[in-house]
Amino acid sequence: MGGNNPTRDKSSQTNVPPTMRNETTQQKIARENKATTTLASGADAYARNKLGITGPNVMNTPAGQVVTKGFTSSTSSNQMYGADYNEARGEYLSSKGQAKARQVTDVMGRTRTVYDPINTSGAYTNVSRGAAQNARDMGTPLSEEMYDSQQNFKKGVGMAATLISGLPMFYSMAYYSAQKPYEKYVNEAFNKKTSTETNNRNVNKDVKTIAASEGQQSSYSQTGAKSRIDAIKARTRSSQAKLEGRALYASASKLISGKM
Repeated sequence: MGGNNPTRDKSSQTNVPPTMRNETTQQKIARENKATTTLASGADAYARNKLGITGPNVMNTPAGQVVTKGFTSSTSSNQMYGADYNEARGEYLSSKGQAKARQVTDVMGRTRTVYDPINTSGAYTNVSRGAAQNARDMGTPLSEEMYDSQQNFKKGVGMAATLISGLPMFYSMAYYSAQKPYEKYVNEAFNKKTSTETNNRNVNKDVKTIAASEGQQSSYSQTGAKSRIDAIKARTRSSQAKLEGRALYASASKLISGKM
């Protein structure tokens, strides 16, 4: 009978760190989210530092933001450092035991190092996958040379789409988006970075609220959360019922009047 008891006491978790013993599902999620955010930020900062990337320099004026300088790398002579940036991120995650390096050869015969999101135990985990994905989501700070190359590629896609579809050039979204100047991209990257830093602070603040330290009661209220979810479900069901009622009425009206 004892083997069917799902309860796990602390004595059966001798290989589990004290702070992770008997943690709730919410505490586990909060811990993993904090770890992935911290690892991704560290990987991005490491890549910037290793490649000597600076920028952007943006001034706020009454007329709006003015770009004085974009992104540049002190280690790249041609400023085409995209692959090196991704490799540096993987190198950092590997040093933290959340990625594994392997060699690949591209179609041009060049050999590079890529990193798979595997931890030191050889397993894909929520933390190893999340850290790699969060780092990619931060985006690579593009130099003007990299940006121009990307825009030229978009123009090519736009032209191809126009030829295939037979529509005028200005209807191609890919071609249209390629017309955005580098200065506008830098402004958007600057604003995104500021927004991300604010969100990360908020995430860490929420983690402190949700994840209680060992021996303390978590402030997360499952009862309160369930009540909020039930209220949302009730509103959703009510809205869906109204939509279905209107659809049925419209359908019946057409049939009664002989319309199709």
